[in-house]
Amino acid sequence: MISRMLRFKLTMNIRLYYYCALYPFIQVFQGNLDL
Repeated sequence: MISRMLRFKLTMNIRLYYYCALYPFIQVFQGNLDL
């Protein structure tokens, strides 16, 4: 159970990190789609 909780937290941290890293690219992509 403990390892499952740690794994869940780790995946959430990785997901949050990737979202923060890709957020500017997503905004630029949406901006290009608006044009």
